[in-house]
Amino acid sequence: MTKSMYKAGRMMMFCLLLALGVCLASAGDVKAAPSLDKSQMTLYVGDSATLKVKGTEEKPSFKSDKQSVATVSEAGRIKAKKAGTCTIKVKVEKKTLKCKVTVKKTIELSKYLNKNFDKLKKAVGKMKQKTDDPAGSTTDDLYVSNKKDPYGFFVRVNRKTKKLMFVQNYDRKNVTLYGVRLEEDMSSAEKKLLKKGFKKKKAGSYEWGEAWDFRKNGKTIRLNVTKDSKKIQSYQWS
Repeated sequence: MTKSMYKAGRMMMFCLLLALGVCLASAGDVKAAPSLDKSQMTLYVGDSATLKVKGTEEKPSFKSDKQSVATVSEAGRIKAKKAGTCTIKVKVEKKTLKCKVTVKKTIELSKYLNKNFDKLKKAVGKMKQKTDDPAGSTTDDLYVSNKKDPYGFFVRVNRKTKKLMFVQNYDRKNVTLYGVRLEEDMSSAEKKLLKKGFKKKKAGSYEWGEAWDFRKNGKTIRLNVTKDSKKIQSYQWS
């Protein structure tokens, strides 16, 4: 190989490396396309959730194709209105992004209090009858739960009248009590119950949080509130 050929080879290699570096730098500058943080979500009637757009500084526009099912604000805040499905369309950077929203109906427990349990059982579903109290005591009442242990969704029913005597809810997010739902902020739940004429009284403080009683006409609603988040962990009615 001559000296001139060697120099030409080195120059060619240098040019190739330089071109490769430019290509890699250009690839690194490619901007990611905007996207949604969720492509689908499930809400219950009355719930709210925020849909966020990632990968853009442009202000997006939001629109629901069925506002009777769910509405959406300019900031992407979705409000579930009634059971059904809809699509939230988001326009940003000349693109249209979509999120499918499924809204499920809620069961308002206050409609069934002091009434025949069969109606509530039909609405709630997946309930198993027990002859004894899972907590250990024995009475003439029936105990019905959606789980083997006393936690979950659990009711006590008068054996003769078939009326509800006691209810506790640990896991049914679609069951509300005077509008109060699991994982709701305590401040919001308190306003709902006070507005309906309930009187508030602290029932106790525990390692996991606090218990608050709301009483009216001889009946009590107990809200168990987590210590850190101040959200409704479970509730009871008796």
